[in-house]
Amino acid sequence: MSDYDEYMKQMQWIQNQKNSEYDWFEPFVEGSWSKFLFKPERYEIWEKGKMIKGGVIDGHIMGEPTDSFGNAKLEVTVAVPGLDDFIFPSFIFDVLFSQKDRLQLASIPPENPSESNGVASLRSVTGVTTPHGRKFSTEPYCGGLFFRDKCLVQVSFSFSSPNRLIEFHGPGITTINLQFPTNKG
Repeated sequence: MSDYDEYMKQMQWIQNQKNSEYDWFEPFVEGSWSKFLFKPERYEIWEKGKMIKGGVIDGHIMGEPTDSFGNAKLEVTVAVPGLDDFIFPSFIFDVLFSQKDRLQLASIPPENPSESNGVASLRSVTGVTTPHGRKFSTEPYCGGLFFRDKCLVQVSFSFSSPNRLIEFHGPGITTINLQFPTNKG
């Protein structure tokens, strides 16, 4: 890569940072799991592009690396009172990779006729990551970790049936130590 190309890449990174509400990552880079504890202050539940529920909350979301038959995974526990009808209290993600403005967590089953477009889109990136689908409609197929100034400020979960997004927002934590290649500006 020429000096000019390297310079232009750095300028693009700076511009992306200025235009983004969240930290920016080099897209589609695989990461490794890290334990985290996130204490959201509020939440929003979205279906069909409309917020159906939201408000102030007290609880936590914890991610804990685990091993399943030699494969690293992340077990997520959601301890937020009053949301049991919308999100299962514990589930596992198989892969972690970067998107432009987030770290994406996912568990992608084989093709299913009733799945959402989001599942099919992620499968085109990750392939099948688990041999079986979710047992409960309240188990998300993917999650997102959003950072601002290297602090975790938002955790989101996506569901395929019904097509739903749950976002948890908080003040930001720095107690997460991700082993993840980021673009250096």
